[in-house]
Amino acid sequence: MSGSGQQQPRRGARSIVAAAAVVAMVAATVGLAMWIISVKTTPPEAHPPLAKRVPVEVVVVRTERFTHRIQALGTIRPLREASVASQVAGPIIAIPEGVELGARLEQGQLLARIKPTSFEIALREAEARLAQRRAAYEEQRRDSEKRAVLFKIAEENVTLVRAESDRMQALFDEGVISKSENDETRERLTSARSEYESLRSEYRSADAALSRVAAEIALAEAQLAGAEEDLANTRIMAPFAGLIAEKVAEVGDYVSVGQAIVRLVDIARIKVLINVPTEDIHAIRPGSPAEVSVVSFPDRPFSGVVANVGFEGEVANRTFPVEVVVENPPDLPLRAGMFATARLAVRTYDDLILVDRRLIQHGPDGPALFVADPATQVARLRPVRLGRRFGERYQILRGLAPGDVLITEGVELLSDGAPIRLSPSATAVTTTD
Repeated sequence: MSGSGQQQPRRGARSIVAAAAVVAMVAATVGLAMWIISVKTTPPEAHPPLAKRVPVEVVVVRTERFTHRIQALGTIRPLREASVASQVAGPIIAIPEGVELGARLEQGQLLARIKPTSFEIALREAEARLAQRRAAYEEQRRDSEKRAVLFKIAEENVTLVRAESDRMQALFDEGVISKSENDETRERLTSARSEYESLRSEYRSADAALSRVAAEIALAEAQLAGAEEDLANTRIMAPFAGLIAEKVAEVGDYVSVGQAIVRLVDIARIKVLINVPTEDIHAIRPGSPAEVSVVSFPDRPFSGVVANVGFEGEVANRTFPVEVVVENPPDLPLRAGMFATARLAVRTYDDLILVDRRLIQHGPDGPALFVADPATQVARLRPVRLGRRFGERYQILRGLAPGDVLITEGVELLSDGAPIRLSPSATAVTTTD
């Protein structure tokens, strides 16, 4: 019996210790709540009367995962566009039916025909000129071949006569033949050499003439190719599939070289031209996803991708050009010339503290924020170090920590150490993007 009586007080002591530990853990969590109600329970002599305290609202500071996005207004442009112009001069004799403003064309479709008569004549002249040059080449080639044969014979004859002259000279030196016989052989060698030089000159001239005629053939072939191209260019074709954005010529108009017939645009894919600030341009890369919206379709976002990033910025505003390409849906809602807003994700931050910029104060040591001191029920002006600005919020790098009680309303009435009380609508919330 006595043993059992001793165990009961021990169990009671352990229960008391456990209960005290639980109370201590809960106390840390509900500290803010205890402070909120303390404005009603604290004895009047410890704090100023409620009427003399500045009413404020607060939030508990917490970190968040934040994705920084930039939003830029741009202009929609066709991915491809071209003023389809005439490559030859002449009157337009035909424009196919259906080639009108807004018409959809396929690649290679006929847009207009220029009168071909003069180009057909030029083509026949070029063909005749080439035939003439080829005939001249054949004639010159035969002559060159003949002179090459004669030159070869003369070259061989010189070799034979030189050998004979050398033999006769040796006989003359031995006294076998007379001087007249030796001189006669030497004269034949001189004559053979003279004929060799003459035929060599003729052969070289004939060969040069053959080269000139070959060059004339090449020129005539180029002229023929030009005439064929000019004739083909009397039929003006669509260089790519697209829509007619502008029609600037009609049947009967005389067009010059380079004069536009239609302006063709390809909007199966479009590009949005935007400008990105200097501080964000290094995070933008080709292939980065983007979301595009237009006023005409406020509830219809369009997915895009960064195609090109410029390397030369605008001096006036220090921004860099970026092209976002978007696949235009089959009904082609996106049209060239529309304003569009492109939204790009730049970087995701973990454990970020963000504060509305209107809460930033100018303290004696620079930027500062008002925080509530639950123990003394006063406002404290705390210096902070600011990071980047994201829209209407600033990143806090130092001076503010998770769990701090940040004053969000009534800051314009505060000074460092001012007594405060919570407004009836004050709640502890988490800052969000």
